[in-house]
Amino acid sequence: MLLAYNTNGFAHHDPEQAIALLAEIGYRGIGLTIDHGLLNPFVEPQAHAESVATTGRLLERFGMRSVVETGARFLLDPRRKHEPTLLSADPAERGRRIEFLRRAFDVARSLRSDCASLCSGVLRKPLDDEAASGRLIE
Repeated sequence: MLLAYNTNGFAHHDPEQAIALLAEIGYRGIGLTIDHGLLNPFVEPQAHAESVATTGRLLERFGMRSVVETGARFLLDPRRKHEPTLLSADPAERGRRIEFLRRAFDVARSLRSDCASLCSGVLRKPLDDEAASGRLIE
């Protein structure tokens, strides 16, 4: 069994400090939730690349495995938590989520993470199963 913890619990810490602290108290894995302060793929490309490289070095230094979490609360929309999603009514909004997921998967690949997690989101208005599935398939 691998003891792991998610960075959401260290949201008020510097990401580098959070990784070091978790390793210090015995965790060997970490769920890295991409958000404003951690591995944000929408900042200037060089800054993002440096953030990913620094995180990778820290994970290696402390012998920690990682999972990239894509549940950023307000990264894509400052007014609506976790929005847009893969189930958002507007195809352009779903496209924004897909672009975020692509970038998150790139981060996971760069960090050699065990996986990247995602969720479909929730339907804000009732929709039959076929239509909801159609959005996901699209």
